[in-house]
Amino acid sequence: MKLLRFCSILFLACLLLAGCNGKGQGENPDAGDYLPLVTVENGIELRICPDYPKEGRFRLDLTLELSIGEEEENELAVLNRPFDVRAAADGTIFVMDWGDIHIKAYDASGNFLRVIGRKGQGPGEFDAPSYFDLTQDGRICLLDSRTRRIEVFSPSGELMNDFRLEGFNSRIVFGGEGYVFFARETSGEEAKVLNKWQEIPVMRTIYRAALEGGEPVKIGDFPGEVKRIMKTGESSSMSLGGVFEVVWLAGRDGRLFAGFNKDFRLGAYSAEGELLFYFGREFAPVENPRHKPGGPSKYMPAFHWASVVDEEGNLWLN
Repeated sequence: MKLLRFCSILFLACLLLAGCNGKGQGENPDAGDYLPLVTVENGIELRICPDYPKEGRFRLDLTLELSIGEEEENELAVLNRPFDVRAAADGTIFVMDWGDIHIKAYDASGNFLRVIGRKGQGPGEFDAPSYFDLTQDGRICLLDSRTRRIEVFSPSGELMNDFRLEGFNSRIVFGGEGYVFFARETSGEEAKVLNKWQEIPVMRTIYRAALEGGEPVKIGDFPGEVKRIMKTGESSSMSLGGVFEVVWLAGRDGRLFAGFNKDFRLGAYSAEGELLFYFGREFAPVENPRHKPGGPSKYMPAFHWASVVDEEGNLWLN
C-alpha cells in the first residue's frame, strides 16, 4: 500500500490561518489594504479577516516521494489497515495499523524498523487504538477507546506510563510541556421531544492530562449540534446527526484552538483554558446539494476540520 509522505498528505487542500493571515482562494490584494476587523466583546478581542486571503491563492503539486508497507520479506512490514500516520523530528514514520492492532515504525527511507504494542488489555497492549500523537522528543501517546487508557511509549517502543480515563473519549493531541489534550462528548442540556423525535444537544468537553497521569484538568465545554433520535421499534431507533461539529486542535506551544464549524469562528485558549481571543473570517454559507426537507441543515460547514498547527504556529484548516 502506498502512502505519501506525511506532510504531503496533511497539507493537501488546507486553508492556512496564522492569526489573521491566510492563504487560500481569492485575489491578491494590496497588503496595506488587508485590515482585519477587530472588535471587543466582554473584554475579549474578535479578529475577523476579509473573505479573501492576504497572500492570494496557491496550489500544491504533490510528488510521490516514498512508498511504505508493500510486500516485503518481513510480513510485519506490510500494512493491513493503516489508519493514522505521524512523522518524528528524526524522520521516523509511525503508522497506526488497525488491522494488526499495533503501531509500525519505518525509517526516513521507508525501511521497516519495529512493531510497537500488540492486541490485548495488559501493559503495553491495546484493544481498540483510536488516536495517537508524538511529543517533541518522539514519545508516542496513544488513546485506547475500549480500555479507556492513555499509554505513553518511548520512541523505541517501551511502555513508559499508562493511566485510565473516565467515559468515552475522542482524539488525543500532544500540547507541549508534557501534557496531552483529549475530548469527551456529552449531552449539554436536557433532551426535548418534538413530534416523534427526541432532540439531544451535544456538548464536547476538552481536557488536559499530564503524561505522568494524575487528575485531568477540564479546559472547557463547547456546545455542538443537536442530534435527533426517533424510536422505530421496541428495541430499535433511528438517529439523525447534523453536518456541523465542534472542531479543535492543540499546538506545540500549548495553545488550544476550538470552534463550532457552522460559522468561521474559532477561539484561541491557553493551556489552562483561558480564552485569549477569537478569530475567523467573513464567508458566505454554501448550500448542501444533498439537503432534503426535514433533514439536517441546508448549508455546508464553514470548514470541516483542523489538520495541524505547524512549526510556525499557523493553524491549517480544511
